[in-house]
Amino acid sequence: MTGLLSSSLKQLKTVKARRNFFKGSVTIKAKRKDAVAKILSGPNTLYAAPDGLLFKDEALPKYDALPALQISSQNAGDILPQKIVKLFSELNEHKALGIKRIDLRLNPEQAHLLLTDGTTADMGSLDDVHAKLNALGVVLKSAKSRSLKAPYNINLNYFYDDKIYLTENQNG
Repeated sequence: MTGLLSSSLKQLKTVKARRNFFKGSVTIKAKRKDAVAKILSGPNTLYAAPDGLLFKDEALPKYDALPALQISSQNAGDILPQKIVKLFSELNEHKALGIKRIDLRLNPEQAHLLLTDGTTADMGSLDDVHAKLNALGVVLKSAKSRSLKAPYNINLNYFYDDKIYLTENQNG
């Protein structure tokens, strides 16, 4: 019975069943998986577990603060590549950046971030995400200290050449 529940309800982390023969009852305890991001896939909203598994769930208030990721044609039960799961993990460690939405291209794997102040950051490839997010934090702090007005456009495509480009977003 627990296997059937676990396989049909992907959002469950654990399912335990206990029978009480004396009372003639069954007690089922289930625990939800933690979600690390919202996946906007067409008209559906899915949630990503730390292992990359996508699942459907009711829109709980605790999910409101999760970064939203735009990926087309994903379904519940799909498993995201580990680089994307690592991106979620890193984003959760860099919450102070205020990441509102992530647009992701899967072929090749590249990320484009939208921050809450309207700043956009083109991350380029998903390699060295931790170092890129640290650099993004430094660039944002430096821009603010120099009285540049947000929102900004930040390009990290040349990160490996020790170059990061920042321009003020004229549309912001």
